[in-house]
Amino acid sequence: MNDSSPALSLARVSRRLSGRAIIEDLDLDLGRGEVLGLNGAGKSTTLRMISGMLAPSSGTVKLGGEDLYENPQRARRDIGYLPEEPPLYGELDVEEYLTFCARLHGVARAAISAAVEKAIERCELGEMRHRLTSLLSKGFRQRVGLAQAIVHEPALIVLDEPASGLDPI
Repeated sequence: MNDSSPALSLARVSRRLSGRAIIEDLDLDLGRGEVLGLNGAGKSTTLRMISGMLAPSSGTVKLGGEDLYENPQRARRDIGYLPEEPPLYGELDVEEYLTFCARLHGVARAAISAAVEKAIERCELGEMRHRLTSLLSKGFRQRVGLAQAIVHEPALIVLDEPASGLDPI
């Protein structure tokens, strides 16, 4: 990442669906360490474009000064994304799922075990590590979703409704 550029930059980003503007000419700069909350119409669409999951109809999305859509591998490596519904595989237990996610995000084979352990610890999932994700409560499913978003220690974390279903503690 280029240290002089914003961590995230959107320039004239628009997204159209069936000819209708969902997002129009959005400009945004987010510096390292900054937190941004979005509310209102088009929030999930904007978050999907920022995360590399949905290409804008026009405009540019840059991560650390690099165009995200010219280098889509950046999204997998440098962005952690948690959609509104965590993308869990119910036949895997928590540890297996996080190991799978670490591999998808390009964590080096020798570092996967430590990365998974750190994510489990940070999201307080130790007691659930061997439980199938399909058997978890909504709150624990959300924690697993957060863990998969951070297992590779991304430069940018994009969370859509991250507190949905979490207990206040």
